[in-house]
Amino acid sequence: MGFTEGVRQVARAGTTGLPHRVKAAAGVTAAAAVLTGAPAVIAAPAATAATAADPSSQFDVRYGATYGVGTIRWHQRSVDVDYSLKASYCRRLYAFAHDANGNERSRRSTSLHCNDVSSDTWNLPVDIPGGPHYVIICLADETDHYVSCEQYDRP
Repeated sequence: MGFTEGVRQVARAGTTGLPHRVKAAAGVTAAAAVLTGAPAVIAAPAATAATAADPSSQFDVRYGATYGVGTIRWHQRSVDVDYSLKASYCRRLYAFAHDANGNERSRRSTSLHCNDVSSDTWNLPVDIPGGPHYVIICLADETDHYVSCEQYDRP
């Protein structure tokens, strides 16, 4: 069997639904491997469009020995808040999502934690185009009085 006959035979056998150029390249690579005795290595086609990741922001809110730290992940119509809360005495962590006009659109809070550590993820929906404009993260004491707050703007 000649080289071109081997290429045609391998190309006919490899009907996987791939585009003709990929099939042909795979056939040539496989035929060359058969003729030379080398293992066939077929590269996958390169991706044509990269998917952009949603932006994120780190947050760090402290009050004495209590702190809330984590990541805010910004989406088109919501925001995710991944947090860890280390509570000294009794504390609660809040997250408030706001639109561009300063209107509060969504809020979440932990239960009251006393001298412990907790972590979780919240989703705060803001069902408007572009999602939330900024998020405020607060620490509150056992009477729900805010003792420390920080604002984090959408990147």
